[in-house]
Amino acid sequence: MSRTRAIGRIPVRDVRPAVESGNRPAKAVVGETFEVTATVFREGHDAVAANVVLKDPEGRPGPWTPMRELAPGTDRWGAEVTAHAVGRWTYRVEAWSDPVATWRHAAGIKVPAGIDPGLVLEEGAELHERAAAGVPKEAGRGVLLGVAEALRDDSLPPSARLAAALTPEVDEVLARHPLRELVTSSDPLPLLVERERALYGSWYEFFPRSEGTAAQPHGTFRTAARRLPAIAAMGFDVVYLPPIHPIGTTFRKGKNNTLSPGPDDVGVPWAIGSPRAATTPSTPPWAPWRTSPGSWSRPAAWAWRSPWTSPCSAPRTTPGCTNTPSGSTTAPTAPSPTPRTRRRSTRTSTPSPSTPTWTA
Repeated sequence: MSRTRAIGRIPVRDVRPAVESGNRPAKAVVGETFEVTATVFREGHDAVAANVVLKDPEGRPGPWTPMRELAPGTDRWGAEVTAHAVGRWTYRVEAWSDPVATWRHAAGIKVPAGIDPGLVLEEGAELHERAAAGVPKEAGRGVLLGVAEALRDDSLPPSARLAAALTPEVDEVLARHPLRELVTSSDPLPLLVERERALYGSWYEFFPRSEGTAAQPHGTFRTAARRLPAIAAMGFDVVYLPPIHPIGTTFRKGKNNTLSPGPDDVGVPWAIGSPRAATTPSTPPWAPWRTSPGSWSRPAAWAWRSPWTSPCSAPRTTPGCTNTPSGSTTAPTAPSPTPRTRRRSTRTSTPSPSTPTWTA
């Protein structure tokens, strides 16, 4: 029996982005900035604040990321964060009571009105001393201790003593190292960060078996690799391969869509359910998987991501760059001038000038 998670003193609700209540990860690409939002509130009149904790795949927290109230009175807070590496990250929201902000609000009313200014300023001095204890010496601890001293200086008028606690220097230190009470954290949510090519790209789809030769009419991965430079020259980032598994044998069709296929007819590659395995001697000679994608002779920049299920890509031809393997002086074989079957291209966005990679 599942238990409902307890709500802390400062409730953190409706954290977004969240996919299926956190059962699936939100997605981003490396360097993409996205906003994390949450509803944060508390009882009473004391001030609250919040921050985002973004952890990398190694579990290391990122830089301090304070949140801001998106619209006054809505209790909705947000902050922008950026993940800088591929992998499975997590993020959560921490909410907390802000005693310094609560004191500033009260002091800004009571001191000008002359309501117990000595008591109010002494309370502020103690708060700044507590805050200084959590600040490294090189990060501005002396600034907060100086504020505590000024707030206790009876030789100054109350307004001047209060002003010493409201300078930009004090704000900067407290923004990096706030005094937090009643800290409440949300559950961590998953974030999948992928390479930039997962966000956009220009895809070209073709059948490897269509890249045959006169001697070997049915192409393989090796013969299909000759097409990659031409595809890259057209501006495509990704090569997408249709199903390359053994073709099904049930209800197959022969040449010209006949219902009586012969044993050597290719059939429809989208069909599945063949008793033949890719490694058995009975694999027909026209099967593209007779040569592994990993055996393609290609430039080092052409990298596989998931050889049997994912699309691939080839680098564009740029000035001073040749589509030949590293250390090779032989240009790649020219692509076949007469395609044997139809091709289909799918453009999902404006081609990127960057070197493409295999895409999952």
